[in-house]
Amino acid sequence: MEQRLASWHKALRDAEADLKDCLQEPTVLVMIPKPSEEDSGQGFLGLQELASSQQTKLEKALSEAEESRDEVDRQRTKLEDVRDEARKARQEKLDVEEKLEQHVEKFNKKRDQNRKLMEHIRELESEIDTLQGQLEETKLGPKKSKSPENEAEEEGGKEEKDKDDEQSEDFAGASPRAAAGKQTAIAAAVVSEIEAGKTTAIAVAVVSEIEDNRDRDARRSPRSREKKATW
Repeated sequence: MEQRLASWHKALRDAEADLKDCLQEPTVLVMIPKPSEEDSGQGFLGLQELASSQQTKLEKALSEAEESRDEVDRQRTKLEDVRDEARKARQEKLDVEEKLEQHVEKFNKKRDQNRKLMEHIRELESEIDTLQGQLEETKLGPKKSKSPENEAEEEGGKEEKDKDDEQSEDFAGASPRAAAGKQTAIAAAVVSEIEAGKTTAIAVAVVSEIEDNRDRDARRSPRSREKKATW
């Protein structure tokens, strides 16, 4: 396209140069003998034909020059249109790239927010599980692991409880003095067991049970005296 445009420019410049040469061609005066009337008429006709021919060539050159100029203008207009379209296409491409970068940036931000949200959700789930476990432990009470020592202590506690129950029954049927003697013996045995290294909790429970039995027997003794007096 540019080569054709350059060739048209060259043709236009050549036509304009030829036109200027024709217009600025100097007049040459030649001394010729006076022609006869017949020769004069023929010469005039020849000059007229020559002038007409030159005029035709000149008009043709001018017409071609105008056409070339119009073609050049049309090509220039097309070239400008093509440049405008290329500029618009380039701007549209830049706009699309900018929008794409904005979308990518928004997507990355959204992805980061979702990742942080998922991490927070996992933390909350972990806290909820921990709280539920603590709540279940609170409802069920603390769970003790049963080691051999704990099992032995539980067995010992059961045996001591059975003994205490039997002693309570004996206290209920015996006299206050005999019950007091038995209670003193049991208390001494408990103290000796504590000194021997038995579990403090079991000893305390036994002593407490003995004191309760003593109080119960003390409350019961006046009634037994009243019954004996009535008998």
